[in-house]
Amino acid sequence: MANERYLVVKEESEFGVAETPDKYIDILGESLGYDPGVTPVETVFSRDIRKHVNLKALLSGDVDFNVEPENVAHFFKWALGSCTSEVIGETTVYKHLFKPADTLKSFTAIIAAVGEYPAGNFRKDSGCLVNGLHLESALDILKGNITVVGAKEEKDATFTPTSPVPISALDPFVFHQATLTLASADKSQYLRKLTLDIGNNIPTDDLYGHGSPNIRRAKVDRRTVGVELEMAFEDNTDYDKMLAGTEVAADLHFLGPVADDPEKYELKIDLPKMIYKSGTAHIVGRDPLVVAMPCEVFYDSVSGYEVMIELHNKVASY
Repeated sequence: MANERYLVVKEESEFGVAETPDKYIDILGESLGYDPGVTPVETVFSRDIRKHVNLKALLSGDVDFNVEPENVAHFFKWALGSCTSEVIGETTVYKHLFKPADTLKSFTAIIAAVGEYPAGNFRKDSGCLVNGLHLESALDILKGNITVVGAKEEKDATFTPTSPVPISALDPFVFHQATLTLASADKSQYLRKLTLDIGNNIPTDDLYGHGSPNIRRAKVDRRTVGVELEMAFEDNTDYDKMLAGTEVAADLHFLGPVADDPEKYELKIDLPKMIYKSGTAHIVGRDPLVVAMPCEVFYDSVSGYEVMIELHNKVASY
């Protein structure tokens, strides 16, 4: 059997009740780890610590991935909270809108290293919640990362992978497929890097209750959305907007290959209201003048959200 490594996921109907994952994702790597909460019991009897108990157990870590048009979109839904899907015209292409919601769905993940030690044993993580989503478009492949907190990890010796493994054959999105619009102006030629960070600020300590060492529910705190632009500007337009505290809209739009003519695979990051927090081009030797512009993103009452991810592909729903 080939030495294949991948992640398999499925949304949970009930928090922490493991499902049998069936969505296969070709990831870059993961650092998910389970801490059973081993805690020494200290008393005054002696200098030795002779007892221990398990207290608050927690699964946590990250998953890194390339952003391709189909399989990783589950992460967008679980990070933002909602997804609506509809077919586009008479094609086989669907439009998915991922928008913020006040509740998050949990998921089960199988971490598979097939054909490697220990043979036939898979790590199964349940009650997984996306605490943060990071997307980064530099002069490279569009990359993503999710930060996860979860209830527990178990060994699963019964999971049987689909054969052949249905890893997406689609290429990831890349920088030269993207157009950046700032305040209704095309600034694509100046963009060197854009990062988007969505934080759910999950209050982990509030998720425990009597009867189990594992977290028992899904709960979120204030949502935070931040953007940083690295721009090689040749005029003062956006510098002036930063000085004036002017609100601007931003849209990063990736246009991929044809999915079903005339529709293409597409990904959009829509940010209807943000403000530049700073943006000054500093002189560093003879290096090119590049502006690093951190931005604060705000809820827009007209759009009804502060951030939306739109995806066009041939998957019916998420």
